[in-house]
Amino acid sequence: MVQDKDAPLIAPATVNRSTTEVLKKLFTRARNVWGIRFNQMPNWKEHMLREPEERVRELRDGEEQRIMQAMRDDYSPLIEFARMTGLRAAEVRTLEWSHVNWGTRQIVRLGKGGSGYRHRLPMNCGSCFGRCRGTTSDTSSRTSASGPSCPT
Repeated sequence: MVQDKDAPLIAPATVNRSTTEVLKKLFTRARNVWGIRFNQMPNWKEHMLREPEERVRELRDGEEQRIMQAMRDDYSPLIEFARMTGLRAAEVRTLEWSHVNWGTRQIVRLGKGGSGYRHRLPMNCGSCFGRCRGTTSDTSSRTSASGPSCPT
């Protein structure tokens, strides 16, 4: 078989999740639910492709300080909030005041498939939010060319 030089390469993790694991579930269901007997079940570990170790990028000495110095001042509350809560950038950017429950100190959001999830607010998070109170409820202001703002 000749590989098309313009075709994108498929990562081992993609093959494992989209093919091998699906076949494994199908064979297992066929045996356990449908009562199909196999002379020999495949050894699925042999069929799984080796995946590279997950790469974790952490800031090195001085990098955080250089980033903070180069960053515009109006980004400071958002960065501080992201660091305190552990939320991802997209979660911070799309956060609205209606998601924040001050009584339970939680952020309540809809997740994949419409299921909700809750994220606890750290005790010191109020100071970050305090600087944001009183911002406009116009959602366009969150993504304006002038920079970020706090939840709306």
